[in-house]
Amino acid sequence: MKTNIFFLYILILLLSGCRNLISDVEGPQVDPKLVLFSIISPEMDTIEVRVNKSIPLNTPRPGMYATYQPVENATVKLKSSTTEVTLPYQFRKLAYRIAVADFPIIAGGTYRLEVSAPGGFQVWAECTVPATLPNALEVTRVDKYASDGWFEGRAVSMRLGDIPGAGHFYYIDLARRFRPVIPGGPSGGYDMIGFESGEQYITDANKDGAFFLFRTFRFDLWPPRDTLILYSALTDEHFFRYHQSVRFFAGDNPFGEPTPVYTNVVGGLGVFAACRERKETYILD
Repeated sequence: MKTNIFFLYILILLLSGCRNLISDVEGPQVDPKLVLFSIISPEMDTIEVRVNKSIPLNTPRPGMYATYQPVENATVKLKSSTTEVTLPYQFRKLAYRIAVADFPIIAGGTYRLEVSAPGGFQVWAECTVPATLPNALEVTRVDKYASDGWFEGRAVSMRLGDIPGAGHFYYIDLARRFRPVIPGGPSGGYDMIGFESGEQYITDANKDGAFFLFRTFRFDLWPPRDTLILYSALTDEHFFRYHQSVRFFAGDNPFGEPTPVYTNVVGGLGVFAACRERKETYILD
C-alpha cells in the first residue's frame, strides 16, 4: 500500500510539473501580416480579393467571437503580362472586386497580385491559370431509399476522369437546386450535398488517367424533382495545397498533429490561386 501511495505521489508531481512548464512557455512576438484570399478563373464573372490582417499570438481580441476585420484602405493591383488593373473596395461585399469582363482572365495566363496598405504592408503572389477545362463529373448510379417522413431518399455515385498526363489537381462539389414545395413560397435556391466517400481535393499523383470515385450521403428528394449541379474544377497546385492544409489544420485540438497552413503570398499569408470550372446539371426523378 505504501509503495502504491509513493508512486501516486511521484505521478502527481510529474503531471503538475508538466502543466506548469507548458503554461510558462511564451510564444514568439510577431507583427501582424496581411492575409489575402483570391481565386481567379475565366469561367467566373467576378474577380474578388479579400484582404485582412492576421492576429498575432497573445494579442487581445475585441470580444469572444471576434472576426478578422477587412482592410478597407489597401491598394490592390492585378497584373497580367500586358496590362494591370486596380480593384476598388466594395463595402457591401467586404472585398475588392471587379467584373471579369473588365479584366479578362485568360486560360494559360500568369497573373501577379500586389497589395499594399498603410503601415508599411506590401505583399504579392503569382499564379498560372490551367490551360484546359476538367472533365465533367459523371453520375454513375442513383440509389433510392424507402420514404422517411414526407420524401423518399437518394444517394448518388459519381466519377471524374483524370486528364492524361501527370501533375493535375482537382476540386469537386455537388449542389442541389430545389424548387418551392409550397405554392407562392420562396423561389428556390441551392443546397450543398456532402460526400460519404471520395476526396473533394484531388491530385493525380500515381493515378494518371484513373477515375476518381465519389458517393454522396443520403438526402431527401424534394418533389416534383430535383436538379443537381455537378461541379468539377481543374486547379493549380496553390489551390490544392492551401485547401488541403486548411482541411488538416489541427486548430485547438490538443491531440492533433500541428499542420502549418500553406501560403504562396510573399511577405504575408493566404493564397492567390487559379482554376478552370465546369458545371453540369442532372435531373433526379
